[in-house]
Amino acid sequence: VLNKDEEKKVTDAWLDTVDQAERTATFMAAEKQNQASTKAQSTISAMAKNLGPDSEGEDEEDKDDKDEEDEEEKKKAEEAAKAQEEEQEQDKEAEESSIITMLEELVSFLQPLETPAMALSRVRRGTQPKTEPALKT
Repeated sequence: VLNKDEEKKVTDAWLDTVDQAERTATFMAAEKQNQASTKAQSTISAMAKNLGPDSEGEDEEDKDDKDEEDEEEKKKAEEAAKAQEEEQEQDKEAEESSIITMLEELVSFLQPLETPAMALSRVRRGTQPKTEPALKT
């Protein structure tokens, strides 16, 4: 019975620790920050609505400015996308050229009438047959 009582005390203490940690968890702080930013945004928008424009046509100017900024952002996004596509194409071309270069080197390593399997066995043996020119002059 004593062990069960002690176990219960330890479990209760652990649960109290977990409850305390929940109150101080970082996600709670992030949630409070999000709530504060939402409140600040609503306050600022309410102030802007209540104060109104300083002069006639200011709202139109703001809309024009926003439209221009949106267009600039779209252009920047399109340019970034194009640059990324070009970079990917260049990477593909470089990879293809490196593959082609590697294949050319491997083919040049083969002796006349030699299969790749024969070349591998030749490399394993470490022997290089004497190469004679194909055409004698």
